[in-house]
Amino acid sequence: MPEIARTPELAASFVTCRAIARQAGGSFAAGMRLCPGHRRDAMLVVYAWTRTADDLADEPGRDAETRRTDLAQFREHTLAALAGDPDPASIWPAVSSTAMRYDLDPRWCTDLLEGVESDVEPRQPETLAELLEYCRRVASTVGLMCVRIWGTVGSTPWADVEQLAIRRGHALQLTNIVRDLGDDMRETPARTYMPAEVLRAVGITADELAAWSSPAPCAEAVGALTAEAARAYEDSAPLARLVDPACLPVLDAMSSVYARYLDVLTRDPQRAVLGPRVRLTKAQRAVIAGRAWVAARTGIAASVSP
Repeated sequence: MPEIARTPELAASFVTCRAIARQAGGSFAAGMRLCPGHRRDAMLVVYAWTRTADDLADEPGRDAETRRTDLAQFREHTLAALAGDPDPASIWPAVSSTAMRYDLDPRWCTDLLEGVESDVEPRQPETLAELLEYCRRVASTVGLMCVRIWGTVGSTPWADVEQLAIRRGHALQLTNIVRDLGDDMRETPARTYMPAEVLRAVGITADELAAWSSPAPCAEAVGALTAEAARAYEDSAPLARLVDPACLPVLDAMSSVYARYLDVLTRDPQRAVLGPRVRLTKAQRAVIAGRAWVAARTGIAASVSP
Protein backbone atom coordinates (compact mmCIF):
# COMPACT_ATOMS: atom_id res chain seq x y z
CA MET A 1 0.00 0.00 0.00
CA PRO A 2 1.70 3.25 -1.12
CA GLU A 3 2.41 5.95 1.44
CA ILE A 4 0.92 9.36 0.56
CA ALA A 5 2.69 12.58 1.54
CA ARG A 6 0.47 14.59 3.92
CA THR A 7 0.56 18.07 2.43
CA PRO A 8 -1.49 20.99 3.85
CA GLU A 9 -3.75 20.75 0.80
CA LEU A 10 -4.37 17.06 1.44
CA ALA A 11 -5.07 17.60 5.14
CA ALA A 12 -7.56 20.36 4.29
CA SER A 13 -9.20 18.12 1.70
CA PHE A 14 -9.82 15.37 4.26
CA VAL A 15 -11.35 17.98 6.59
CA THR A 16 -13.71 18.99 3.76
CA CYS A 17 -14.77 15.37 3.23
CA ARG A 18 -15.44 14.87 6.92
CA ALA A 19 -17.53 18.05 6.98
CA ILE A 20 -19.66 16.87 4.03
CA ALA A 21 -20.33 13.56 5.78
CA ARG A 22 -21.09 15.26 9.10
CA GLN A 23 -23.50 17.72 7.49
CA ALA A 24 -25.31 14.99 5.56
CA GLY A 25 -25.79 12.74 8.58
CA GLY A 26 -27.90 9.62 8.04
CA SER A 27 -27.25 5.96 8.73
CA PHE A 28 -24.93 5.48 5.77
CA ALA A 29 -22.47 8.19 6.79
CA ALA A 30 -22.74 7.19 10.46
CA GLY A 31 -21.99 3.57 9.62
CA MET A 32 -18.81 4.52 7.82
CA ARG A 33 -17.45 6.01 11.04
CA LEU A 34 -17.28 2.51 12.52
CA CYS A 35 -14.18 1.84 10.41
CA PRO A 36 -10.84 1.97 12.22
CA GLY A 37 -8.06 4.47 11.59
CA HIS A 38 -7.15 5.61 8.09
CA ARG A 39 -9.85 3.39 6.59
CA ARG A 40 -12.45 5.60 8.28
CA ASP A 41 -11.03 8.62 6.47
CA ALA A 42 -11.06 6.73 3.18
CA MET A 43 -14.72 5.76 3.66
CA LEU A 44 -15.66 9.37 4.38
CA VAL A 45 -13.87 10.43 1.19
CA VAL A 46 -15.91 7.93 -0.81
CA TYR A 47 -19.07 9.21 0.87
CA ALA A 48 -18.20 12.87 0.17
CA TRP A 49 -17.47 12.11 -3.48
CA THR A 50 -20.68 10.15 -4.05
CA ARG A 51 -22.81 12.61 -2.07
CA THR A 52 -21.48 15.54 -4.10
CA ALA A 53 -22.25 13.73 -7.35
CA ASP A 54 -25.77 12.87 -6.16
CA ASP A 55 -26.44 16.46 -5.13
CA LEU A 56 -25.34 17.77 -8.53
CA ALA A 57 -27.90 15.47 -10.18
CA ASP A 58 -30.75 15.82 -7.68
CA GLU A 59 -30.56 19.23 -6.04
CA PRO A 60 -33.79 21.15 -6.68
CA GLY A 61 -33.89 24.57 -8.35
CA ARG A 62 -31.44 23.78 -11.16
CA ASP A 63 -32.47 22.92 -14.71
CA ALA A 64 -31.36 19.78 -16.52
CA GLU A 65 -28.81 21.57 -18.67
CA THR A 66 -27.11 23.12 -15.62
CA ARG A 67 -27.02 19.74 -13.91
CA ARG A 68 -25.46 18.08 -16.95
CA THR A 69 -22.83 20.83 -17.19
CA ASP A 70 -21.96 20.57 -13.50
CA LEU A 71 -21.74 16.77 -13.69
CA ALA A 72 -19.49 17.00 -16.75
CA GLN A 73 -17.13 19.26 -14.81
CA PHE A 74 -17.32 16.90 -11.82
CA ARG A 75 -16.37 14.01 -14.13
CA GLU A 76 -13.35 15.96 -15.38
CA HIS A 77 -12.21 16.66 -11.82
CA THR A 78 -12.71 12.98 -10.96
CA LEU A 79 -10.69 11.68 -13.90
CA ALA A 80 -7.88 14.14 -13.15
CA ALA A 81 -7.82 13.04 -9.49
CA LEU A 82 -7.75 9.36 -10.46
CA ALA A 83 -4.85 10.09 -12.81
CA GLY A 84 -2.89 11.64 -9.93
CA ASP A 85 -3.35 15.25 -10.99
CA PRO A 86 -6.10 16.55 -8.68
CA ASP A 87 -7.40 20.07 -8.39
CA PRO A 88 -5.71 21.32 -5.19
CA ALA A 89 -9.00 22.48 -3.65
CA SER A 90 -12.07 20.87 -2.10
CA ILE A 91 -12.34 17.06 -1.99
CA TRP A 92 -10.00 16.33 -4.87
CA PRO A 93 -6.60 15.78 -3.17
CA ALA A 94 -8.30 13.36 -0.75
CA VAL A 95 -10.05 11.56 -3.62
CA SER A 96 -6.76 11.20 -5.47
CA SER A 97 -4.79 9.91 -2.47
CA THR A 98 -7.54 7.49 -1.45
CA ALA A 99 -7.86 6.06 -4.96
CA MET A 100 -4.10 5.58 -5.11
CA ARG A 101 -3.71 4.12 -1.62
CA TYR A 102 -6.48 1.53 -2.05
CA ASP A 103 -6.11 0.89 -5.77
CA LEU A 104 -9.70 1.85 -6.57
CA ASP A 105 -10.72 0.88 -10.08
CA PRO A 106 -11.48 4.03 -12.15
CA ARG A 107 -14.23 2.05 -13.89
CA TRP A 108 -16.22 2.02 -10.64
CA CYS A 109 -16.17 5.82 -10.60
CA THR A 110 -17.13 6.25 -14.23
CA ASP A 111 -19.89 3.64 -13.94
CA LEU A 112 -21.33 5.44 -10.93
CA LEU A 113 -21.24 8.78 -12.71
CA GLU A 114 -23.08 7.29 -15.68
CA GLY A 115 -25.77 6.09 -13.29
CA VAL A 116 -26.00 9.47 -11.60
CA GLU A 117 -26.12 11.27 -14.94
CA SER A 118 -29.07 9.10 -15.98
CA ASP A 119 -31.04 10.59 -13.08
CA VAL A 120 -30.88 14.10 -14.53
CA GLU A 121 -33.69 13.17 -16.91
CA PRO A 122 -34.88 9.83 -15.51
CA ARG A 123 -36.45 7.17 -17.71
CA GLN A 124 -38.62 4.34 -16.45
CA PRO A 125 -36.76 1.00 -16.75
CA GLU A 126 -38.39 -1.48 -19.09
CA THR A 127 -37.25 -4.62 -17.25
CA LEU A 128 -36.09 -5.72 -13.82
CA ALA A 129 -32.70 -6.51 -15.36
CA GLU A 130 -32.44 -2.89 -16.49
CA LEU A 131 -33.27 -1.69 -12.98
CA LEU A 132 -30.62 -4.00 -11.53
CA GLU A 133 -28.05 -2.56 -13.92
CA TYR A 134 -28.94 0.91 -12.65
CA CYS A 135 -28.52 -0.37 -9.08
CA ARG A 136 -25.12 -1.80 -10.00
CA ARG A 137 -23.96 1.55 -11.31
CA VAL A 138 -25.16 3.77 -8.48
CA ALA A 139 -24.76 1.41 -5.50
CA SER A 140 -22.72 -1.71 -6.24
CA THR A 141 -19.84 0.45 -7.43
CA VAL A 142 -19.78 2.14 -4.02
CA GLY A 143 -19.84 -1.29 -2.40
CA LEU A 144 -16.84 -2.36 -4.43
CA MET A 145 -14.92 0.72 -3.29
CA CYS A 146 -15.88 -0.02 0.31
CA VAL A 147 -14.80 -3.65 0.17
CA ARG A 148 -11.48 -2.67 -1.41
CA ILE A 149 -10.92 -0.20 1.45
CA TRP A 150 -12.03 -2.64 4.17
CA GLY A 151 -9.86 -5.45 2.85
CA THR A 152 -10.69 -9.14 2.73
CA VAL A 153 -9.48 -12.26 4.49
CA GLY A 154 -8.86 -15.76 3.17
CA SER A 155 -8.08 -16.85 -0.35
CA THR A 156 -11.38 -16.16 -2.11
CA PRO A 157 -10.65 -14.76 -5.60
CA TRP A 158 -11.48 -11.08 -6.02
CA ALA A 159 -13.87 -11.93 -8.89
CA ASP A 160 -16.04 -13.88 -6.42
CA VAL A 161 -15.87 -11.11 -3.81
CA GLU A 162 -16.85 -8.64 -6.53
CA GLN A 163 -20.01 -10.55 -7.40
CA LEU A 164 -21.04 -10.66 -3.74
CA ALA A 165 -20.47 -6.92 -3.38
CA ILE A 166 -22.52 -6.27 -6.51
CA ARG A 167 -25.45 -8.28 -5.13
CA ARG A 168 -25.30 -6.49 -1.76
CA GLY A 169 -25.42 -3.22 -3.70
CA HIS A 170 -28.51 -4.51 -5.51
CA ALA A 171 -30.12 -5.28 -2.14
CA LEU A 172 -29.42 -1.88 -0.59
CA GLN A 173 -30.39 0.19 -3.62
CA LEU A 174 -33.57 -1.77 -4.34
CA THR A 175 -34.59 -1.25 -0.71
CA ASN A 176 -33.95 2.46 -1.08
CA ILE A 177 -35.92 2.59 -4.35
CA VAL A 178 -38.94 0.86 -2.79
CA ARG A 179 -38.74 3.05 0.32
CA ASP A 180 -38.96 6.21 -1.81
CA LEU A 181 -41.18 4.84 -4.58
CA GLY A 182 -44.18 7.11 -4.00
CA ASP A 183 -42.15 10.25 -3.31
CA ASP A 184 -40.16 9.75 -6.50
CA MET A 185 -43.32 9.22 -8.59
CA ARG A 186 -44.77 12.49 -7.26
CA GLU A 187 -41.67 14.53 -8.07
CA THR A 188 -41.55 16.98 -10.98
CA PRO A 189 -40.41 15.49 -13.25
CA ALA A 190 -41.62 12.12 -11.97
CA ARG A 191 -39.12 9.33 -11.35
CA THR A 192 -40.71 5.95 -11.94
CA TYR A 193 -38.25 3.21 -11.02
CA MET A 194 -40.87 0.46 -11.14
CA PRO A 195 -40.08 -1.57 -14.29
CA ALA A 196 -42.72 -1.40 -17.01
CA GLU A 197 -42.70 -5.20 -17.35
CA VAL A 198 -43.68 -5.59 -13.70
CA LEU A 199 -46.62 -3.22 -14.12
CA ARG A 200 -47.78 -5.04 -17.24
CA ALA A 201 -47.54 -8.38 -15.45
CA VAL A 202 -49.97 -7.25 -12.74
CA GLY A 203 -52.18 -5.27 -15.11
CA ILE A 204 -51.79 -1.70 -13.86
CA THR A 205 -50.23 1.57 -15.04
CA ALA A 206 -47.71 3.77 -13.27
CA ASP A 207 -50.47 6.30 -12.54
CA GLU A 208 -52.59 3.58 -10.93
CA LEU A 209 -49.63 2.53 -8.82
CA ALA A 210 -49.01 6.12 -7.73
CA ALA A 211 -52.68 6.43 -6.70
CA TRP A 212 -52.77 2.91 -5.18
CA SER A 213 -56.11 2.60 -6.93
CA SER A 214 -56.00 -1.21 -7.20
CA PRO A 215 -54.50 -2.40 -3.90
CA ALA A 216 -53.94 -6.07 -4.74
CA PRO A 217 -51.99 -5.62 -8.01
CA CYS A 218 -50.22 -2.57 -6.58
CA ALA A 219 -49.02 -4.67 -3.64
CA GLU A 220 -47.97 -7.40 -6.06
CA ALA A 221 -45.87 -4.93 -8.06
CA VAL A 222 -44.12 -3.64 -4.93
CA GLY A 223 -43.68 -7.24 -3.80
CA ALA A 224 -41.75 -8.05 -6.97
CA LEU A 225 -39.09 -5.52 -5.97
CA THR A 226 -38.98 -6.42 -2.27
CA ALA A 227 -38.65 -10.11 -3.20
CA GLU A 228 -35.72 -9.36 -5.48
CA ALA A 229 -34.09 -7.28 -2.75
CA ALA A 230 -34.51 -10.16 -0.29
CA ARG A 231 -32.90 -12.56 -2.79
CA ALA A 232 -30.00 -10.14 -3.21
CA TYR A 233 -29.44 -10.03 0.57
CA GLU A 234 -29.44 -13.83 0.67
CA ASP A 235 -27.15 -14.16 -2.36
CA SER A 236 -24.63 -11.75 -0.82
CA ALA A 237 -24.66 -13.20 2.72
CA PRO A 238 -21.19 -14.86 2.32
CA LEU A 239 -19.65 -11.39 1.99
CA ALA A 240 -19.69 -11.07 5.80
CA ARG A 241 -17.21 -13.96 6.09
CA LEU A 242 -14.77 -12.35 3.67
CA VAL A 243 -14.54 -8.76 4.94
CA ASP A 244 -11.69 -7.89 7.31
CA PRO A 245 -13.21 -8.34 10.81
CA ALA A 246 -12.01 -4.88 11.85
CA CYS A 247 -14.40 -3.35 9.29
CA LEU A 248 -17.18 -5.91 9.56
CA PRO A 249 -19.34 -3.65 11.82
CA VAL A 250 -19.68 -1.16 8.96
CA LEU A 251 -21.13 -3.75 6.60
CA ASP A 252 -23.31 -5.16 9.39
CA ALA A 253 -24.70 -1.79 10.50
CA MET A 254 -25.50 -0.48 7.02
CA SER A 255 -27.04 -3.77 5.89
CA SER A 256 -29.06 -4.16 9.09
CA VAL A 257 -30.64 -0.71 8.76
CA TYR A 258 -31.79 -1.38 5.21
CA ALA A 259 -32.91 -4.92 6.04
CA ARG A 260 -35.20 -3.42 8.70
CA TYR A 261 -36.64 -1.05 6.10
CA LEU A 262 -37.21 -3.96 3.72
CA ASP A 263 -38.96 -6.01 6.38
CA VAL A 264 -41.50 -3.22 6.98
CA LEU A 265 -42.05 -2.66 3.25
CA THR A 266 -42.52 -6.37 2.64
CA ARG A 267 -45.17 -6.63 5.35
CA ASP A 268 -46.89 -3.32 4.43
CA PRO A 269 -46.23 -2.63 0.72
CA GLN A 270 -48.60 0.32 0.45
CA ARG A 271 -46.20 2.35 2.62
CA ALA A 272 -43.83 2.36 -0.33
CA VAL A 273 -46.29 4.57 -2.20
CA LEU A 274 -48.68 6.14 0.30
CA GLY A 275 -46.30 6.53 3.25
CA PRO A 276 -45.45 7.36 5.88
CA ARG A 277 -41.83 6.94 4.86
CA VAL A 278 -40.22 4.02 6.65
CA ARG A 279 -37.80 5.13 9.35
CA LEU A 280 -36.12 3.53 12.34
CA THR A 281 -36.93 4.58 15.88
CA LYS A 282 -34.20 5.69 18.24
CA ALA A 283 -34.54 2.39 20.08
CA GLN A 284 -34.03 0.40 16.87
CA ARG A 285 -30.99 2.48 15.99
CA ALA A 286 -29.61 1.88 19.46
CA VAL A 287 -29.98 -1.89 19.02
CA ILE A 288 -28.15 -1.78 15.68
CA ALA A 289 -25.41 0.43 17.12
CA GLY A 290 -25.03 -1.94 20.07
CA ARG A 291 -24.74 -4.94 17.81
CA ALA A 292 -22.13 -3.14 15.71
CA TRP A 293 -20.22 -2.30 18.90
CA VAL A 294 -20.18 -6.00 19.86
CA ALA A 295 -19.17 -7.01 16.33
CA ALA A 296 -16.29 -4.54 16.43
CA ARG A 297 -14.87 -6.45 19.41
CA THR A 298 -15.69 -10.00 18.38
CA GLY A 299 -15.24 -9.81 14.61
CA ILE A 300 -18.56 -11.64 14.19
CA ALA A 301 -21.33 -9.92 12.23
CA ALA A 302 -24.93 -10.57 13.17
CA SER A 303 -26.99 -12.17 10.42
CA VAL A 304 -28.93 -9.86 8.11
CA SER A 305 -32.33 -11.33 7.37
CA PRO A 306 -34.91 -9.06 5.72
